[in-house]
Amino acid sequence: MSDVVDTRSVRTENRAQLSAFLKSRCAKIARGGVGLLPGSYRRTRGLRREQVAHLSGVGVTW
Repeated sequence: MSDVVDTRSVRTENRAQLSAFLKSRCAKIARGGVGLLPGSYRRTRGLRREQVAHLSGVGVTW
């Protein structure tokens, strides 16, 4: 048998795991808890990507 790893499936799995991790952490953050004003209703809890970037001091295009 070959020990060749399908790098495409590994990358896909890694991205899925990272996505699940980030979504779970963002869902636990309340806007008011980080100094942002309460916003309009959102289907998804937590902060938007741009808000996380702003609070982290990272460029939005990261």
